[in-house]
Amino acid sequence: PRYLATQQRARLFAQYNRTQVLWIQAEDFPISGDITECAEEKLHQRRSTDFLRRHDQHTGGIMGLFPMVYNLPVTFTCTVDKKRKLFKFTHGHIVGWTLDVEDEKRVRESLDGEIMLQKQPTMIFVRRAGEGMPQHEDLEPEVYALKPRSNDWAIDPPRNDNWIKRFGFPLVPDFASTVH
Repeated sequence: PRYLATQQRARLFAQYNRTQVLWIQAEDFPISGDITECAEEKLHQRRSTDFLRRHDQHTGGIMGLFPMVYNLPVTFTCTVDKKRKLFKFTHGHIVGWTLDVEDEKRVRESLDGEIMLQKQPTMIFVRRAGEGMPQHEDLEPEVYALKPRSNDWAIDPPRNDNWIKRFGFPLVPDFASTVH
């Protein structure tokens, strides 16, 4: 429920700000266990009905479907860059991205409120909350160019025999925090 609520909040955020939601689908590949012997059709079905719906806490911090929206508040789900103090739970906002040429054209020509990207962006630009981050590449202060990363996760953690490698972005929408 929390995973779906986060995605729904991102949709409402986009509607309120009159902008599009660009859905990024994680890429999952079997790397060990019985799952490596599955037929491609069955594996495709498992990806769309099971793998993409799993909470990022079960898939190495990478959401199956990430709602990319301009100015969306986000939190990093793992340490990305120690030098720039981008650790797990660091807050920021999405300030831009670099799309595949075909996706760029589709987005530019579409008036739809939501678009499923065909390929993952090559980068998502995240402005870190706070000050004092060393400059990353030739970007504005406090902006980091995040590239897709991979992480391994077990389909059935108690057994640990079927492992998947997931490619995507270690970000989640950040609409709520726990107060201690």
